Amino acid sequence: MAYVSTPSVRAYHRQWAANRRKAKREAEQQAHPLGPLGWQGERLIKKWVRHGEALLRRMIRSQQVARENRAELRIYWRAWYAKNRERALAQKAAWLEKHPEFKEYQKKWMREHPDVRNMETHKRRARKVNAPINDLTAAQWQEIKEAFAHRCSYCPADCQACKRKTHKLTPDHVTPYAKNGSNTLWNVIPACKSCNCRKGPRPPLKPVQPLLLTIAPSKKPKVTQERLSNV
Repeated sequence: MAYVSTPSVRAYHRQWAANRRKAKREAEQQAHPLGPLGWQGERLIKKWVRHGEALLRRMIRSQQVARENRAELRIYWRAWYAKNRERALAQKAAWLEKHPEFKEYQKKWMREHPDVRNMETHKRRARKVNAPINDLTAAQWQEIKEAFAHRCSYCPADCQACKRKTHKLTPDHVTPYAKNGSNTLWNVIPACKSCNCRKGPRPPLKPVQPLLLTIAPSKKPKVTQERLSNV
């Protein structure tokens, strides 16, 4: 009787081979002196020793391509998410259910890095309104506050909250988004919530001078630049 290969038979053989590889991998993990994590680490070390330079060049190249085509990639992933929203949410919920410790880590990180969280929120808002420039970093926002002595730009000189530095400062855009303003260094000044809401999309409440020069570095992947110089 001749052997007949059908889609169901091929699928069975693929599943059988996958189960065999999985069983072999689990046996090697259990037999390793350091357990599964030690087995995984040793495997990664061997991979990097054998293909380290090629993998490093490939990773750097992929990062360069991502930076050069950031706008196209953003459009692509937005379209993909709109098409696969339910699938993406289901995968995210399953992953969070499998890793409950991630939520605690995320809450702790947000408490320890409020400026970074606020800048990400403002960047997301700037992307929604299609701001021409959207490159304000947390380091630059911190420097802006220090340049203004952690005081609101619109409050009077005798403001007690500014003197005690108890204001929760927010970035106010001198040229608002409604008038094609940018979320960048030379268009942002610190303002308390009440003054920021009172200003709204109108011109500044009084003459102000944004911070034009800065020593804060831009948010660039320093590790990648060092690797580029070494490769």
